Amino acid sequence: MSRFKLGRAFGARHPALPKMGAFLNAVDLPALNERQDWYSSVAEWGMLRNDFCGDCTIACVGHMNQQESVYSGRPEYIMTDEEALVQYSDLSGFDPMKPETDTGLYEGVVGKHWLDSGFTCGGQLDRIVGFADCDIRNLDEVKYAVQLTGNSMLGIMLPTSAETNLDLWDVPTNPRDALILGAHCVPAVGFDKDHWYVVSWGQLVPVTNAFMAKYLLEAHATLTHRWMTSKDTTPAGFSWDYLVAASQEFSTAAA
Repeated sequence: MSRFKLGRAFGARHPALPKMGAFLNAVDLPALNERQDWYSSVAEWGMLRNDFCGDCTIACVGHMNQQESVYSGRPEYIMTDEEALVQYSDLSGFDPMKPETDTGLYEGVVGKHWLDSGFTCGGQLDRIVGFADCDIRNLDEVKYAVQLTGNSMLGIMLPTSAETNLDLWDVPTNPRDALILGAHCVPAVGFDKDHWYVVSWGQLVPVTNAFMAKYLLEAHATLTHRWMTSKDTTPAGFSWDYLVAASQEFSTAAA
């Protein structure tokens, strides 16, 4: 039996989501960094009940909120386990007394709710102002999402090996380890030449480029005022006006 749960619902990505490419084409891009670390300053990542139910999409929201507030120097937004469970139940219809109702959520549904209604983190309501789809055929788009906005919400297929080895997610060589457990949602919070860094089941996990190329299903970028520091720039030094240069394309909610 699995030690953890997944929760990214199966199905096609929503075609109406705005595209990260439109944003990148509208601004004067900096060079893509070889290494980006938006994770080392976070002392502890919570499980957020993803060992009990398939709320990985909600846990992803909580981890992104926490990480962004740490790096922007704002009061830290930390979603509680209870908030994660209640919000997953409200949005998906999950009843803890009925395991068959634990069916997960589509990332597009979570993104639209984050835009329209928001999620509660540490008693504070948080809403984003943009949610866009990255082209996973061009992983530089995903890297730019991480570099510019702090993170990217990923949907990935997860082989069995990923649950038993949280020290490194790599493409398994043993056919038994390559069996697919299901689909999972995690935030990417950094990268370097050889690895990506994601948060899953309460910890930071390095991921090889080969794993990303094989198992990535979707990736999203978000825009949020929480990423702005007291100097009215992002932790990387970009202005808000720069980030919303393509706001019409970037912030259109999915239908």
